[in-house]
Amino acid sequence: MQLLNAQEAWDFLSTTDDAVLIDVRNKSEWIDGYPNITSLQKATLLLTISTDFDEFTHKLQNNIKNLSTSLLFLCYSGKRSHLAATIAEKAGYRNCYNVTGGYAEWSKLGLAHTKIGGKYA
Repeated sequence: MQLLNAQEAWDFLSTTDDAVLIDVRNKSEWIDGYPNITSLQKATLLLTISTDFDEFTHKLQNNIKNLSTSLLFLCYSGKRSHLAATIAEKAGYRNCYNVTGGYAEWSKLGLAHTKIGGKYA
């Protein structure tokens, strides 16, 4: 797993065609907003991670078929996204990234965010 801060994540998403941003916070946190990457012709995948790692893996596999896709995991601060990236790697995904500052840093930097338009998994 590789680490990216929020600005690096935005830059990576801007320059990497196959990159997918996956917000692993819970639904109550998404109410406050989530990264808006529609200007990059992409949608943030909203996929909650809970204690049922098999369910998380199943939903991930249903949404991302190609194991070489670049997956950028984001939560509020970087802890749950680290767990999600670890689980994805164990499932065979080869290009996993943890957005270390999470949505807190994303918002603080003024990167685009929204309350509408994400793709729920």
